[in-house]
Amino acid sequence: MKKFVCLLLLAIATVPVKAQSARFGVKGGLNVATLAGDVDNSTPRVGVHAGGLVEIKIAPKFAIQPELLLSLQGAKSKYSEASPGYSYASENKINLTYLNFPVMAKFYVIPKLSLEAGPQIGLLVGAKNKYTETENDGGFVTTFSSTQDIKGGLKTAEASFNLGASYYFTDHFFTQARFCIGVTSIDETGTYYRVDNGNGFVYRSGGRTLTNNVFQASLGYRF
Repeated sequence: MKKFVCLLLLAIATVPVKAQSARFGVKGGLNVATLAGDVDNSTPRVGVHAGGLVEIKIAPKFAIQPELLLSLQGAKSKYSEASPGYSYASENKINLTYLNFPVMAKFYVIPKLSLEAGPQIGLLVGAKNKYTETENDGGFVTTFSSTQDIKGGLKTAEASFNLGASYYFTDHFFTQARFCIGVTSIDETGTYYRVDNGNGFVYRSGGRTLTNNVFQASLGYRF
């Protein structure tokens, strides 16, 4: 992680910024986020992202674009079982809030279309897990729910790699699609995620690999 951060800072520091070549902007949109790795039955969670950017032209067809984004990520996980006269269902909703710092290298295929790739550092600012379960045993229904702060079980920083593209409707308005692929595991202790071991639910213990994967669709304005 330290090497990744150093390379990211070096990439920013070595970009020659000229006032006439730098254009600021804002963007926001939807996230479709999942957790990959040692996770049972993970399904996507829909969230949002918003923030600012600066596009720095370094050649007619090339640019560097650092960004600062607040991003709502995470995943959902469901489990159910049923037999005559009995049913059980549970769900975890993991809500992760990140402050992300991507630095994108942009290549303009044509004046209105750019292909983009680059590293990203994400800082975790909030993490909660909402757990619910419902049991129906012969018509007797019990429900349990709880919300747990799980930030202590996750790493403060994560590294990702981004691939995407932008299309400019005008000189100012653009749309963007991006896939953020987690490179480093976010799991610190591995003690917060409830899983079924065949005899009931238990808390899995450490040593897991758990990464963020996020698809982003954005609309933006470049000044």
